[in-house]
Amino acid sequence: AVIDDGVQSTHPDLDGTHDAAFEIPGESGEPLTALDSHGTAVAGIIAAERDGSGTVGIAYDARWTAMNAIGSDPT
Repeated sequence: AVIDDGVQSTHPDLDGTHDAAFEIPGESGEPLTALDSHGTAVAGIIAAERDGSGTVGIAYDARWTAMNAIGSDPT
C-alpha cells in the first residue's frame, strides 16, 4: 500500500497494477485536490507498468493500493 496524499488510480502508468480489493472500506485512496500528487509519483516509482510507454516501476509487476493519509483538506 502507498500511504501518502493519495494515488491517481486511473493514471496511465498505474491503472493496470492497481488492486482495489485491498482498499480500506470507504477510503478510495485517491488524491483530494490537484495539489496532492506526491503519492502518485511514489506509486509510479514502485509499480508503474512495463507496457512499452511511459516510465517503468522498480516492481512493475507488483499490485498496489493506496490510503490517503496526508492529503490536502479540500475545504
